[in-house]
Amino acid sequence: MRLLVLIILTAAFGWSAFWFTGKTIRETALKTWFMERNESGWIVENTLSLRGFPNRYDAIIKDIKLKDPKTGWAWSTDRLEILQLSYQPNHFIVLWPKYQKIDTPSQKLLIDSDELRSSVVFKPNSANLLKRAAISAEILTLSSNEKWDITFKNLVLALHKSSKGENIYDFGLDTKGFYLPQSFMDKIDSEEIMPKYFKSIHLDTNLQFSKDLNQKSFKKGTTILQNLKINDAYFEWGSLNVRAAGGVRLDMDGYPTGKLTIRIKNWKQALDLLIENKSLDQSIKSTVRSAFKIFSALSGNKQELDVPLQFSNQKIFLGFIPIGDAPRIKLP
Repeated sequence: MRLLVLIILTAAFGWSAFWFTGKTIRETALKTWFMERNESGWIVENTLSLRGFPNRYDAIIKDIKLKDPKTGWAWSTDRLEILQLSYQPNHFIVLWPKYQKIDTPSQKLLIDSDELRSSVVFKPNSANLLKRAAISAEILTLSSNEKWDITFKNLVLALHKSSKGENIYDFGLDTKGFYLPQSFMDKIDSEEIMPKYFKSIHLDTNLQFSKDLNQKSFKKGTTILQNLKINDAYFEWGSLNVRAAGGVRLDMDGYPTGKLTIRIKNWKQALDLLIENKSLDQSIKSTVRSAFKIFSALSGNKQELDVPLQFSNQKIFLGFIPIGDAPRIKLP
C-alpha cells in the first residue's frame, strides 16, 4: 500500500513539475515576443496569464494593443485565448473575441464575429513546418469608417499539407451568404437585377510554394507561390452559377499561364453583367457574345456553356480572342 501511494505521489509530482516547466516556457515565449515588438519601436500593451493545470496550457491575453508607428498599422482587442493540450504541444487553438479593431494608414476597421476560432498544427519534431491550419466563423463582418462592410456567413478556410507532391498544400474555402460593399455591388449590378448577396462560394485548390511553409513563410519575399491548380470552384448568385476547374503556373511576376474551363449557367445574364460593368473590352463584346452562343450550341443547352480560357502574356484569351488583363497573384 505504501509503495502504491509512493508511486502515485511521485507521478503527481513529476507531472506537476512537467506542467509548470511547460507553463514557464510558454509564458517566456509570449513575453519575449511582446518585448521584441516593443524594442523594435511598437507600442505594446497587454495583460498575460497562463492556466489550465493539469492537462492544458491556456494563455489568456487581455486588453491587447499593438501599434507600429512606422507604418501606421495597429490592432487591439479585449481578449485572446491561445489553447494547447499539454500532451499535444504542436497543436494550437485560438479563440478570437467578438470585436477586434484594426487601424491602417488609410482607414479604421472593425471585425465583428460569432464563434471565430482557428487552429494550427505543426509537424512534430520539425522546424515549425506547417501540417494544417483552419479558421472558421458563424458570422464575420468587416466594417470600415469609410462606410463599407463585407459579411461572411458560415465561413471556413483550411490549408493542409498535401501528399500529391513537394511543397504542395490543399487549400479550401466555403461560405454560405457573402455580402460585398454596396458601392462594389452598384458597379457590377447598377440596374439591381441580381440579389444583394452571393448565395455560396466554394474553392478547392492545390497550391505549390517554393518551399514548405513554416511560421515565418509569409514574411515578404521568403516564400513564392509557384503553381495554382483549381480542382473545383464555384459561386452562386441568384440564378447565376459559375464553376471553374483547371491549372495555371505563375511566372516570376505572379501572372498566370495555363488553362481554365469555366462552366456558366444562365450565361447571358453573366455576359450582360460583364459588359455593363466594363470588365470586358467593349470593342469585342459582339465577338464574345457570338463566341458564347457557339459554345452554348455545342453544349446542347442554350442556358449553359463551357468556356475555355487561356492565360498567357499577362492576358486572358477566349480561344484566340484577348478579352482582358490577367490578374496578378502574388504573396505580400
